[in-house]
Amino acid sequence: MVKKKICVITTNKHLTSLVKELIVEQKKNIQLIEGALDKAMQMAVELENQGVEVFVTTAGNAVYLREQTEIPVVSIPANAFDHLYTLHQVIKYPPEIVAVFHYRSKHTSMDQIEEVLGYKPLHFIFNNEIEARKHLDTAQKKGIKVIVGGGFICELASSLSFITQPVEISKEALLHAINEAEAVATVRRKERGEAMKFKAVLDLCSEAIIATNKENRITVINPMAEKLSKTSAQHAVGQPVSEIFPGLNFDTVLNSKIPNFGEIETINRAKVISNKVPIIFDNLEVVGVVANFQEISRIQKMEAYIRKEVYTQKKEAKFNFSDIVGKSKEMQQAIYFAKTYGKTDETTLITGESGCGKELFAGSIHNMSQRRFGPFMAVNCAAIPANLLESELFGYKEGAFTGATKGGKPGLFELAHGGTLFLDEVGEIPIHLQAKLLRALQEKEVMRVGGNEITPVNVRIIAATNKDLLHGIINGDFRKDLYYRLNVLHLKIPTLKERLEDIPDLCNYILNKIAPYLVDELKSLIISNISKYNHEWPGNVRELENLMRRMVAVLQNTPIFASRAIIKEILELHIGETSKIDQVNSGIKSVITIPVEGELQDIMTDVEKQIYKKFLQKSNGSKSDLAQKLGIGRTTLWRKLNKLGL
Repeated sequence: MVKKKICVITTNKHLTSLVKELIVEQKKNIQLIEGALDKAMQMAVELENQGVEVFVTTAGNAVYLREQTEIPVVSIPANAFDHLYTLHQVIKYPPEIVAVFHYRSKHTSMDQIEEVLGYKPLHFIFNNEIEARKHLDTAQKKGIKVIVGGGFICELASSLSFITQPVEISKEALLHAINEAEAVATVRRKERGEAMKFKAVLDLCSEAIIATNKENRITVINPMAEKLSKTSAQHAVGQPVSEIFPGLNFDTVLNSKIPNFGEIETINRAKVISNKVPIIFDNLEVVGVVANFQEISRIQKMEAYIRKEVYTQKKEAKFNFSDIVGKSKEMQQAIYFAKTYGKTDETTLITGESGCGKELFAGSIHNMSQRRFGPFMAVNCAAIPANLLESELFGYKEGAFTGATKGGKPGLFELAHGGTLFLDEVGEIPIHLQAKLLRALQEKEVMRVGGNEITPVNVRIIAATNKDLLHGIINGDFRKDLYYRLNVLHLKIPTLKERLEDIPDLCNYILNKIAPYLVDELKSLIISNISKYNHEWPGNVRELENLMRRMVAVLQNTPIFASRAIIKEILELHIGETSKIDQVNSGIKSVITIPVEGELQDIMTDVEKQIYKKFLQKSNGSKSDLAQKLGIGRTTLWRKLNKLGL
């Protein structure tokens, strides 16, 4: 336990003796010194530097010290009895040769004491040593021989050959003052602790914070605000806020009592976002303003950093088997196999058309596996350019290429360590990168781009594709050994066309997700119409959800009586759109012009160019779709189109 640091400053030997008695009797841990006024002040400064928390001294000393130091000063009360007893000690002298000296004011009970004693000496009041000496000089001239007063005045009077009688303080009054000082020290220590906490919070805060009083002068400024204003707290505190932060608007908040949030201001040419709140006392008086500032450039950098960190931090699978909707035999069979695969740690290949829910199953398998507490990292191999996919999967070393992040960057294999890596559209991985992927799967270790260090990884692979990988093997676009490494466990997701009986449940699930506010009658109307909708659903569940979102957007503010006709129009429009897609996919008759002149090789090249051009038009320019329709890899298609100038 920290001992309280209390110092008693005595002004006479009698008081010193009392303090020593109390130290022994009460076992008080206090410091004792003798001194009055200026002498006491000199000692107080030294003691303050040594950590003294509270001073205890006589009334005159207390008044003086309070004006000179920030440390609390407790006054030892000289009560009426103490003054009565002291005056009774000098009653043997004629009152005309006795003078009582008071520091700053006469004791309130002095008149009553004199009346009781029938003894009225002369009285002098002094405010400092100079006045005290003048009054003593006057007293000598008036024939005064005896001086009554505090320790300081008695010490000064003794040096001038006066008879002195110091006011004697009782032990009870002294003990009361010391106990009060201990209470003050306890409270002060708590306040200092809270102040230190408050200061620590301000110092560690990443925002600039200042507070002002009702005169708009700065009372608090933290290090970030010092840095922003390019000044020190020592200089700023007490200064008008307009001088330290010119251009900032504090008056409006101070006068209106209304907070101001999100205002863009300028501090030393730096754009900042400021928030200002009035400090209101007793719900009435505004006693100041507290404000915080954030540099806009720093916010932008932090946003970029957070985006990067969120991307590289542990990801979690969003889906569970409870999110999979479907009572059909086909879907229940897929769920059964998926749950079985979730109990193993083997590599799994999920196949199925686009939009049938491959990632939904991948996440559910992960969340059922022993790796469910590890990360779930997903990457769409078709969405990342081939030249960047390698660094995304395996990471890169610092300086591996122009623009590489300082310190390098871990790849998805490293980030998925202890968890699952989901390779969506795995059939789109370039053939040259497939060899490195195969090695990572076989050896369970990776090497960053530009590096030479091997990093072991413990990752389960779940791959997914909507392509026929066997066809890709035949065309040379996909490695046979990689296919067998991925296809340890195989899960085929049924198309929506194969499980039409699940459509009502899917519709209900989707509506509750995207529009829970719809009335039941409108929900039933939408579900019944879509369930009777004679459609092939080439886009699977994704197409179904998009169609329902369109209906909700149109129907949410439409009366029920008008909804039937609108639903019919939306379905007819949807049929028209999908039929156009089907026509493109099935192939519209096109005219190919065959030149009759020229070299045979040139004629064949021209015809081939026309054919590829027509196919491109039917695929709406999508080379991925065209490659899939032609049954060749994207790289092969790219080389062919480049050769033909397309």
